[in-house]
This record gives sequence, structure tokens and C-alpha cells, in this order.
Amino acid sequence: MAATRKLYFDTEFLEYDAKLEDGRTLRVLELISIGITDKDGKTFYAVNSEFNKLEAEKNHFIASTVLTKLPPDAERKTLAEIKQELKDFIGTQQTSFHYWFAAQDSYLLLNLLGENFLKLPPNVDPMPINVAQTYRDKGHPRHMVPPKGDDEHHALADAKWVMELDRRLQGGAFTPVKRRIIPSND
Repeated sequence: MAATRKLYFDTEFLEYDAKLEDGRTLRVLELISIGITDKDGKTFYAVNSEFNKLEAEKNHFIASTVLTKLPPDAERKTLAEIKQELKDFIGTQQTSFHYWFAAQDSYLLLNLLGENFLKLPPNVDPMPINVAQTYRDKGHPRHMVPPKGDDEHHALADAKWVMELDRRLQGGAFTPVKRRIIPSND
């Protein structure tokens, strides 16, 4: 039996409120980009051509830290194209996905892989693993913080960092962050 392939991923996404015709508000979560890597150096990177650019530009954080790192429009793909290319990248080997912290990443990935959570490819573990939980359990090692700099908030660079973090978390001793407990005034 072949070993399960571990894929590390990150997404960049946009959340905003959309007004419906009947006056109600709907919270929208849209994929901007996804990056995936494995220990053998194989990578997948795609940018969604269909995300709401006007809403993205209104969000200062997204506009200044995510949009500036995206390739030109001509290199972007529809969600249908991303879904097919992602399934081709995964192939048929048993696969587990690992990510850092944001539940939105897991939600967006699973939506790309299946029409719903019950109809995922049979070789894909339906429960992505949040590496942040191990990080917390190990005492929040100081030397393992997300990268800062030019690659920060680029989905593929962040996916590579998650892989490196997981590798380090699985194999070493750490100096945990000493947490200061602040008494409450309750």
C-alpha cells in the first residue's frame, strides 16, 4: 500500500458583504489564489479570474498585500479550470492536506475538490489538518512564525512555509513561548 501523500496548501481569499435584492446581506467568501506543494518540490499555483476585483480593491489589506503579488489577468483561470487542474495535480494517490490556521483555507480547498463535502475524490482525506494546532500544542515556538517580507501573503510561498513548519514541528525540541497570564478583574 502506497503512503499517503502530504500536500501543504494556502489560499488568499476575499470576504465581503453583498446586498441581496430583497435587502438582506450575504457574507461572501471568494478564492483569490491557491498554492500547494509537497516534500518532493512539486507545486500547484492558480489565481482565480472570477473573484470580485472591485470588492478586493476596496479592502486595503487585500489590495496592498495580495493583489500586488498576483500575475497578470491573462495568466488567471476560471474556477472550473482550477478545479480540473487541481484534481489532475492530486492524481489518484491517497492524499492529505495540511494548512496554517485559517478555516477559510480548508473550506475553499474542499469546495474546489468536490461539488459538496460528501462528494470529494475518494483518495482525498476529507479533513484537512491544521498545522497551527500542533504549533499550539508545542508551546508556540518563537522561531517558527509566518514569514514576513515580499513573499508574505503569496499562496505558494505560504504553502511552502507551512510544509517547512510542519517538518520542523514533527522533528525537534523547541523553546516554548512563555505566556504571561494576566489576571482578570472578574
